[in-house]
Amino acid sequence: MATVAEKVDQAIAEGLGEEALAEKFEQHGDAFTGFLGDVQANLLSQLNAHSVGPEGFVENFQAFRSAVDWSEPWIQGILVFHLLLWVFFIVTRRSFGAQVGLFAVVLTGTRLSEFINTCLRDRWQNFSRQNYFDEHGIFMGVMWAGPLLILGFTMLVSLLCQTASLLVTVKTKQFKREIAAKKDGGKSKAKRGAKDKKASKQA
Repeated sequence: MATVAEKVDQAIAEGLGEEALAEKFEQHGDAFTGFLGDVQANLLSQLNAHSVGPEGFVENFQAFRSAVDWSEPWIQGILVFHLLLWVFFIVTRRSFGAQVGLFAVVLTGTRLSEFINTCLRDRWQNFSRQNYFDEHGIFMGVMWAGPLLILGFTMLVSLLCQTASLLVTVKTKQFKREIAAKKDGGKSKAKRGAKDKKASKQA
């Protein structure tokens, strides 16, 4: 089967005009479309074969770190904000009320991450040198929602550990009271028995 290029050369050799060439192309349009599709597929396969994009977690992390300008004040502010949250969590881990308040802040911040990303995407020129806020929210997920989720999960684990420790403490005290009550009950029975014996002897 002749290729499209060969058919064009044949038409030129036959001295066909533009209309005749157009008819030839219409007759063999499917073959020409298939030819273009094959060319496109080959180009894409070659590009994918020679792709030099980041692969794996380490390379993606390094690419992200290189793409972010860490000298920008607002990015440093986000890092300081997360650091302060962790400090507050560690300092107040024994205070139930403070932990509940911090957990509410974490949940609210995570829930509003998409809204914040949308707002900042429209106003990034006011505070940033480049636009980090894409439609998928990758930057916000890594820099904002991700750390908040990690902190929230850590708080849940800490709360479960404290609850388990409190339960063990309560059960231990309960067992001690029961043992003490049994000992007191045995002593009182022994005293009553001794009194009864004395009374029977006197009688």
